[in-house]
Amino acid sequence: MRRASFTLTHWSNARCREEREAGSQRAWSERHAMTCKIDRVLSPGGFVVFHVSGRIDCSSFEVLQELIENEKTAKEKLVLDLKEVTVLSLEAVRALMVAEANGIELRNCPAYVREWISRGRECGLPE
Repeated sequence: MRRASFTLTHWSNARCREEREAGSQRAWSERHAMTCKIDRVLSPGGFVVFHVSGRIDCSSFEVLQELIENEKTAKEKLVLDLKEVTVLSLEAVRALMVAEANGIELRNCPAYVREWISRGRECGLPE
């Protein structure tokens, strides 16, 4: 099983960037939690699973979409494991709707996320 990990952090304002650039990364890290972590795993069945944990906001989902696009060229089955997702933005919910409509399996999708996806489809949110 091959594993690759991508940890995404979001520098939310100019002061955080200044702190980071000034060399106080440790102090910054103690105050600001990781927003999203994505682990890529090649399953024994030969398909790619992205284990996603943490907060999925617009910027982190853009990275995830890029990873998905890179995997689409391999024509293998893709799975998004959402078991450890804590918070999603509206943009991320819409993107999950599109991903699922395009044949990507949403595994271990939290009930509240599944509900938002269902309501989004009922309301006619664009996919």
